[in-house]
Amino acid sequence: MTDQKKDEKGEHGNLVEVMIDSRKVSIQSKEWHIAELKKELGVDPAKELEQVIDGKLTPLADDAKIHIRGGEVFVSHVKSGSSSNGI
Repeated sequence: MTDQKKDEKGEHGNLVEVMIDSRKVSIQSKEWHIAELKKELGVDPAKELEQVIDGKLTPLADDAKIHIRGGEVFVSHVKSGSSSNGI
């Protein structure tokens, strides 16, 4: 059983809990590309991911990186932006 737990933790870090859209998810404590983090958290790649920092939503660009330490809170939602063609 010890080997199985070791495998679950992976090589980079321990499993930690984060919140995404009001649900807890266990992921590795390590540096993540946001696009990879979305996949790991079960977030649709077409959606925007934001982190709650000091009570404020902070957008996370898909090409950015974040170091997960545990306890982070994220919210996903449909990306906002102009859908018009300049008409």
